[in-house]
Amino acid sequence: MASSDLSKPAARTGVARRVYFAAAAMVFVFVATVVFVIELSSREADRFALEAEMRSTRLEFQRLTGDAIREFSETSYWDDAVEAFAGEEPDTDFIEEEIVDWLLPEFGFDWAAAVDDAGETVVAVIGEQLLSHPQNLAIVRDNADLIDKARTLYQQRRVRTGDGFVVPAGHGSIIDGVQATAFRSSGGKPGLVTAQVILPETADYAIGEGEAKVFIAFKPMTAQIIADIGDRLGLPAPRIVPFDPRALPISHVDLPNDGAAPELAFQWHPRAPRIAILGAVAPLALGLCALICVAMIYIVTRHGRALQALAASEERNRLMAAHDALTGLPNRHQFDAVFENLIGESDPVAVICIDLDRFKVVNDTHGHDAGDAVLRAVAKRFQDRIGDHGIVARIGGDEFIAAVTKQVDRDFLQWLGDSLVQDASEPVSYHGHELVIGASIGIAIWPRDGRAAREVITAADQFLYRSKGEGRGRTTIAEGDEAKPAKLAS
Repeated sequence: MASSDLSKPAARTGVARRVYFAAAAMVFVFVATVVFVIELSSREADRFALEAEMRSTRLEFQRLTGDAIREFSETSYWDDAVEAFAGEEPDTDFIEEEIVDWLLPEFGFDWAAAVDDAGETVVAVIGEQLLSHPQNLAIVRDNADLIDKARTLYQQRRVRTGDGFVVPAGHGSIIDGVQATAFRSSGGKPGLVTAQVILPETADYAIGEGEAKVFIAFKPMTAQIIADIGDRLGLPAPRIVPFDPRALPISHVDLPNDGAAPELAFQWHPRAPRIAILGAVAPLALGLCALICVAMIYIVTRHGRALQALAASEERNRLMAAHDALTGLPNRHQFDAVFENLIGESDPVAVICIDLDRFKVVNDTHGHDAGDAVLRAVAKRFQDRIGDHGIVARIGGDEFIAAVTKQVDRDFLQWLGDSLVQDASEPVSYHGHELVIGASIGIAIWPRDGRAAREVITAADQFLYRSKGEGRGRTTIAEGDEAKPAKLAS
């Protein structure tokens, strides 16, 4: 926008309205952004918290499964157990002592049973009751798939040794990968069922073909165990419920059922950091919004001064856009505009292209600050020399151009070119050094040497290169079809 536009009351009023509108829009956008960010971040916090709870819950049930397998292996991976269950009748003393009196009460199992290769229950212990060869037990029937899976795992892992089979030892008191496990309900209680072939520790008790016994046991997930899980993981109101995808909340994990569809799920009331985040962030957000509103009011009340400053700034920018920042001379853009106006008139116009000689040596020897000092000094001399005869501009690093509209004849232009060369050759004092350069010049005349501005400037440029090619420190002026450079007199 031009400064003249800004000086008009209607223009200033229009700009003021736009400022008011922009300020109001900024306040609205800021408030909306703050609300959106807080809402999004708080919801994401809820999601991340829930994902963390679900990961930790799955890991906890993996740990519980591992613990139950270790406890279960105290009996199912033991030479004495293989020997006790060998033959058709198990050793009842062993069962009483190791299962009834120790395994079940020590580790919290509800029941345990041993099943032979024919699928017959050899013995079952339910609570403190020992049953020998019971028929059609629900606890065995309901978990027949796990018994079959345990046999399959045994068949896959066993190796022959002597007259029987063993499974290579695992770590410590456990052989990994031979247990079938599932979280299921038994007798109305949720818990973990584990099944494994009773395996020997040594080859002395290798199992004969068809003699493997599957040991299966159930460890209930009591209310105390579930509460302890909630305490360890910081989960409010935990419980185990029947799996129902339509009724379960999002805060639950499906409990594994040996690859089959889950029967049980663990659920809890999720922690909601969103409420805490909103409570902590809302006051700060309100304060920021108030601060932005105050800032916008201040901006709006100061917009008049801002417009005045803008007008002054644009004026300075126009000046800088038309002038070389180092020398203060017009730049190429301004020169082209002025020259186009000059050649639109009927009087001839001379174009003088000037290139400084040995300027790079000054830059390389004394540094760019010294080069800048030389450029400023030479530009001042050129401007003084051209005076009101025309315009001189800096168009490149060490390149200048001038347009002359008075006394456009060969003798004057020759004198003027030689004088400019002499001006450039005068030493420039810089920090105790005398910096000496020179100049080469080419001159062409409009309309004789070109009808268009670019043609005349190109012609002058060509004569400049002729001056440089024939020894520098020269002025070459176009004379019709041929130019004879005149050497600067010493």
